[in-house]
Amino acid sequence: MQPIFHRIPGLVLLLLAAGLVATTPAMADVRVVRPATLDVSGGTAGTDPAEARVLRVGGSGAAGAYLRFASLRLPAGRVVSARLRVYKLSRAPVGARVRRLELDWPERLEGPRRALLAGSRRFGLPARSGRGWIGADATPSVRRGRRVELGVLPASRRLLRLASRDAGVATAPRLVIRVRVGPGSPGAGEPFARRPYSDSSPWNTPIGPSPDVHPRSAAGVAAIGGPRVITSDPTQYTYPVYIVDGSSPLSSVQLSGVFSDVRGSATEDTSMRFLTGDPLARVPLGDDFRVAAGSDAQLVVVNAATGDEWGFWRLQRSSSGEVRATNGYHYNVGWDGVPPRGGRGQAFGSRGAGVPYLAGLVRPFEIRQGRIDHALAFAFGGDQPNDFPSSRFIYPASKSDGSSNDPDSLPEGARLQLDPGLTQAQLRARGCGSAALVIAEAMQRYGMYVIDQSGSTKIMLESTATAGADWASLGVGRSTASCIPLDRMRWVR
Repeated sequence: MQPIFHRIPGLVLLLLAAGLVATTPAMADVRVVRPATLDVSGGTAGTDPAEARVLRVGGSGAAGAYLRFASLRLPAGRVVSARLRVYKLSRAPVGARVRRLELDWPERLEGPRRALLAGSRRFGLPARSGRGWIGADATPSVRRGRRVELGVLPASRRLLRLASRDAGVATAPRLVIRVRVGPGSPGAGEPFARRPYSDSSPWNTPIGPSPDVHPRSAAGVAAIGGPRVITSDPTQYTYPVYIVDGSSPLSSVQLSGVFSDVRGSATEDTSMRFLTGDPLARVPLGDDFRVAAGSDAQLVVVNAATGDEWGFWRLQRSSSGEVRATNGYHYNVGWDGVPPRGGRGQAFGSRGAGVPYLAGLVRPFEIRQGRIDHALAFAFGGDQPNDFPSSRFIYPASKSDGSSNDPDSLPEGARLQLDPGLTQAQLRARGCGSAALVIAEAMQRYGMYVIDQSGSTKIMLESTATAGADWASLGVGRSTASCIPLDRMRWVR
């Protein structure tokens, strides 16, 4: 299909009609839908073909660009996310604003702002220096069986140049949609909807009816510094989880720090190669995988068929497409979640306590099924030097990023249990909803391990980068676990 261009004062208009087809999934439980190969023939309706290759947004004419994705033939399931990606030709750090358009806008269009759908959510294209891909979350704009029409408007008077459809398939605007497929029952359609690590893992072993309470339990719990309210913020400083399969293409990740490469059999980890000196890792990393918000920029990838698990800290992509990270690791979800040391006694890298990122992570399917079958990961800290965990560590931790020298501070690896005598009725009276009750029950049965220092007191939930729509549908957010009393915890062994 030929692209159609119209000349309007102060506006460059592009009608981008592209069928969407299902491709090989980059996640085993989520089908990825992308634009089909685009027709790159020259512009029509008297438009200069050279100009047709560029979308100009802003500048002295206050121009805007309009993108239309038609024929949204999505597979049966629920839209998890949609991401608009455009190729930036400008080298200056110029961004743009994006809004959804009215239906039948070509007939009613009188100017870029008049075409915007009243009340539609505004999102932005980031102002980054240099040429390359930039993107934004377009999930609220995607509806099953309907076209997607977006207005790209200037965020300033500076000119932003983007590659159009006629620039070629390598740089044409695209929409990447993830649709969760499979039956709607809890966990169905999610091949990795299970707890990671072996049944004998300390993460998966219940505490039991008569645990040994540490003699310094009360002092240790009282020494937890910072805000003494348990938070559960999935929007930043936590872990997106991407599920891949054997057909997913490999990408190279250049590391500047450490790569902990654990080896073993199908059921047991046996050794670790502690790689330094700018190691290079080959990982099934999709070009649309997003890191967690926050300076830690973490990401987890799991091959559901083989159990291979990769995690990265401070992962980033350059404008040329190169992928770099500070630290990373390779592990396997079939092992016990307690990685071995390297040949020279080095502890497993990346995470504060030397454990994999999946350890203790709460995922949406667990809340939906009403049961978490493992211990949780717990982090805390505040404004004062001794608000953090101790620099000491105990099993299952193999190191600590804690900095407190208070003798009462909890070591990383310490296991806390919510008072099992606290009833659900009492928790409801404190304001706990259904999701919080599921979390509280796991804290009573499995407890939570001190695993990181943090700027707040929190448990770890899967990042909204991969679980945003799920958390929204379940009503889970930062304050979900705040009704659970920290002072009813005890340190058990």
